[in-house]
Amino acid sequence: MRGREAGGAARLLTLLVVLALPGGVVAQEGKPRPEIPVPPAEAVDPFLVELTRARLLARLGRFDESVALYRELLVQRPADRELREGYAETLVDARRLGEAARVIDQFLRETPDSVLLRRLRARVDIEQGKAGDAADRLLDLMADVPTDTSIAADLAAAELRRGAWRRARDLYGQVLAWEPDNEEVRTAWRDLLWTYAPRFELTYGALFQEGASGQFGEIAWRAWPAERWWLRVGTRVGVYHQDDTSLQSAFTEHVETLLGAVGVRLRERITLRAGLEESIRRGSGITTFRLAGAYDDGRATAAVLDLAYHELLTNPVSAVSFGGTTDRVSLELLQRLAPRLSIGGRYDFRHYRASGEVLGNDWDFYTRLDVELLRGRVQVTLSPLLYFQKYSPVAPSPLQEQISFIPQQQLGGLGLTVGADIVRGLYAQAGAVGRYDWYRNLTSYEVAGEFRWRFHSRLEVRVLYTFSTEGALVAGPQQNVSASLFILH
Repeated sequence: MRGREAGGAARLLTLLVVLALPGGVVAQEGKPRPEIPVPPAEAVDPFLVELTRARLLARLGRFDESVALYRELLVQRPADRELREGYAETLVDARRLGEAARVIDQFLRETPDSVLLRRLRARVDIEQGKAGDAADRLLDLMADVPTDTSIAADLAAAELRRGAWRRARDLYGQVLAWEPDNEEVRTAWRDLLWTYAPRFELTYGALFQEGASGQFGEIAWRAWPAERWWLRVGTRVGVYHQDDTSLQSAFTEHVETLLGAVGVRLRERITLRAGLEESIRRGSGITTFRLAGAYDDGRATAAVLDLAYHELLTNPVSAVSFGGTTDRVSLELLQRLAPRLSIGGRYDFRHYRASGEVLGNDWDFYTRLDVELLRGRVQVTLSPLLYFQKYSPVAPSPLQEQISFIPQQQLGGLGLTVGADIVRGLYAQAGAVGRYDWYRNLTSYEVAGEFRWRFHSRLEVRVLYTFSTEGALVAGPQQNVSASLFILH
């Protein structure tokens, strides 16, 4: 009852307020509301529509169509700055680097103040392996735009590419001071620190075959005392065991090794490495000398030449019983033919000795084509391959009958590898390869699994396992296990 009285009082009070308002307000309620004129529709510029379409085509990866459309638009408005910048950026994204360099240089002569074009020119230099030129360009650009963090990040990447990692570290730190939430820069900074921080490396490896096995443990310390050279020292202990065979009785070998190596970055693309290993076996020492050179243009080509003199022979394992050593020359080459297509190859030549006698020479050649079927968080790679090997004894010796070598192989195969970045810092990969040896009319296969986990800012573990039936004619199927722990300090 009280609610109804309150509602009626409220309605009455509202009516009194309306009657008390000025008459003009009440009168306006009876008049039609004034119409607000609708502005005429803006005419759509066909040029802007086509420019937007060119950008979308580039984002979809349809670079050929995008480039063709940009060229048509440039005929209409050759001096349009936004159009020029979009065209140059599309050429760079399409990895038409030579053409992009010519176009950007032409545009910069007419608009030298374009920040985007200057950044794109530096990016082309980096992609072409000219990190020094890129760094010089970005330094000049930073002088004009000192507060642009993206330019500082590009400069850090260029400095890192040419080996000036301390300068890159400082630049990344400067960018993070300005933008602490920049996750891309923070990731690059962490990777740089991980690569160049001093560390301990603990490694365990094992090889298992029917009637033969080898295991080793290694601990080493590695650091970059200066910007252009690094040092690695450590020790290794190996145990090799051979069961009874029709040719020899069982034996076990213990080998202790002290090792040291130094690497020097001579130029932006060239690195040299030299090392010594002093192995103690049955109270006698064996000194191994290693020398290597590497070339990497940072873009498409990488090559490594590796030499070893008096390397201890541990595979075939039975050769250790006779104090076997080998001299080895190895050349590896990797060439990226296209963004998703690479070709790699390796050539090895080895000269074998045992108990003071020369056993012979062995060479092998291996080449593989990698086709990236899927990129991103999950990677799938298809790899056809060819492998050729031949062993030639140089002189008759009783040891030839006691140490087994595969005389010749001619292999063709096909492999498939699947890798995945599961979470940040955790990567897993699995693969399989099927092979056919038409010289011996023999099929074989290999399966492999790899696991890398950076579970702490200072700790990373890597595990690699392979199972292969390749050596079945010599010592049965072979299993390899390798596990490494890296401890930064």
